[in-house]
Amino acid sequence: MKWFYAIGDEKKGPVDEAGFQELIDEGVVKEQTLVWHKGLPDWLPYSEAKNFSVPKPAPIVPAIPTKESCTTCGKPLDPSALVSLDGRRICPSCHQAEFHGVQDGSIDMEAMETIRREHLSREVSLKSLGWVLIAFGIFFALGVLDNLGKGQTGGAIALTLLSAGSIYSGMRLRWLDRRAMIPIGIMCGIFALGVPVGTIIAAWIAYMVFSKKSRFVLSKECAGIRVITPHVKYETGPIYKVAMVLVILFGTGLLLAALSG
Repeated sequence: MKWFYAIGDEKKGPVDEAGFQELIDEGVVKEQTLVWHKGLPDWLPYSEAKNFSVPKPAPIVPAIPTKESCTTCGKPLDPSALVSLDGRRICPSCHQAEFHGVQDGSIDMEAMETIRREHLSREVSLKSLGWVLIAFGIFFALGVLDNLGKGQTGGAIALTLLSAGSIYSGMRLRWLDRRAMIPIGIMCGIFALGVPVGTIIAAWIAYMVFSKKSRFVLSKECAGIRVITPHVKYETGPIYKVAMVLVILFGTGLLLAALSG
């Protein structure tokens, strides 16, 4: 460390540690002598400078990386390492495995296309049901505001949970993600309490999601088939789209009437 010191108005240095100690021993540098080195913020009396300690920088805490699980194998990875396919987020290993059978000819593409076509209408129905559930969630959210305005905190909390569950389940169904099944099962049980309309709607939703055909569409096996048959698509006409909008509005109205009753 190199020291500088001031005698009157004259600043002297640099002096190494040994030389600076000699100046102290000889009485040249006294307690009130102004001194400075690179570790000091400014010129200080030696009495203060000798006890001055440079504050240690705060330790750098490494950021905890966010992990996202592969929807096929469940392995947690950095989100940037996952591949988006058919509404799923899969790791490179599962992505390669799903395409490996096509590349080596071990998968009968004609059979895969046939299976896909047999389930296309159910895929569309489940995705449409996803929109219905999202619409339910939006209307439930409006009900939350109404309950809060009336001071009905309990009702607002219940509708908040229903709104979140409906929107979450609807989004998962739009992606044909089997993780929608558990929350939908819970909500069907709640909807069924609204006798008789809520019970009918709950039965319809339960059939649409938990029937054998629907369980297959939501399975990992079918997800793999969709990955290798992206060219097989279901064409929906304008009449179907209009009908779906009417179904969403009608179903939402019935459910709200059942729950409010």
